[in-house]
Amino acid sequence: IWSAGCSSGEEPYSITSVILGKMASMSHWDIRILATDLDTNMLQKGRAGIYEKSSIEKIPDTYKQAFSEITTLKKDVFHIKQKAKNLVSFNQLNLLHKWPMKRKFDAIFCRNVLIYFDGPTKETLVRRYSDMLMPGGLLFLGHSESLAIPTPGLSLIGRTSYIKES
Repeated sequence: IWSAGCSSGEEPYSITSVILGKMASMSHWDIRILATDLDTNMLQKGRAGIYEKSSIEKIPDTYKQAFSEITTLKKDVFHIKQKAKNLVSFNQLNLLHKWPMKRKFDAIFCRNVLIYFDGPTKETLVRRYSDMLMPGGLLFLGHSESLAIPTPGLSLIGRTSYIKES
């Protein structure tokens, strides 16, 4: 799984929380989350895994239980537990430059990132994301984002969710 434009890491840890909450045993799975961002300060915050308590107050109760399994609350901050940190790799990446990844992804989260680019750059990035997905892989955009024109190889399966055709 790739969280492109992960900012300070809340998204990849939320993904981790859902995965750990849904899987009874992970011993047979090779699960890794790549978290990339341009801002090295945000990546440092993500690696540290320490967040204000207020940032989880809006999480629906159905997800809070899974999230509490990967965190420890200390005063007004919560710390991401090591078992969750072990699944996430934080790396700097400029989306407009060459991408070093060789393996394809089952899912790419690019939420609230495309809004910072012009139309042609968005189209280029989405094509590149599509190329990085396994057949049947999923691309998730932010709720304020959508693809203005159809992208070959991607089919809309939700308001801002796409699946890579095989």
